[in-house]
Amino acid sequence: MSILETPEVYNYVKDILDKDGPIVFEIGMNDGLDTQEILKYCRGDFQYYGFEPDPDLGEYLRGLRGKLKGAILTEQAISNFQGTADFYHFSDKKNPNDFGAMGPSSLLEPLPYEHWLPHLKHEVYKVYVTTLDVFCDKNGIDHIDFLWADMQGSEYGMIEGGQKILKNTGWMFIEAMKNAQYKNQ
Repeated sequence: MSILETPEVYNYVKDILDKDGPIVFEIGMNDGLDTQEILKYCRGDFQYYGFEPDPDLGEYLRGLRGKLKGAILTEQAISNFQGTADFYHFSDKKNPNDFGAMGPSSLLEPLPYEHWLPHLKHEVYKVYVTTLDVFCDKNGIDHIDFLWADMQGSEYGMIEGGQKILKNTGWMFIEAMKNAQYKNQ
């Protein structure tokens, strides 16, 4: 289920994107459900940049090109540095290729999770990492109209690495958790 199916969020996003040619960033595309919903409201000469560092999900998203028309997929994580990092990839123990059952993968190491996610297992991958500011500078992006981030506890790194562009960002929606689920969250 997409968070955009929540009427309050849906209406906000629809109103924010009610302009010609918005610049949209989605950080943490997961299975592309939110991407598909957001793209419905992008019109004109819009720019849509989606980030997904999980290599399995990247492959899956590339297969959805028809449904994600107009979205530019960048298979990197966003944080406060450039380089590579460990990425804690979660998958369903019984159905590791069921992208609807993907767990909360993150750049941050999970705290013990077996009690609240007993059906998941995790592996550690190396992924490429960049910052919002570096990405925007390299791509000539001087503002963002709407930023949607679902980064499983890594939001602080994104904010720290995006000080310049975030000053020129109209709206930023971030998933938040009441309790820490990752180390250093």
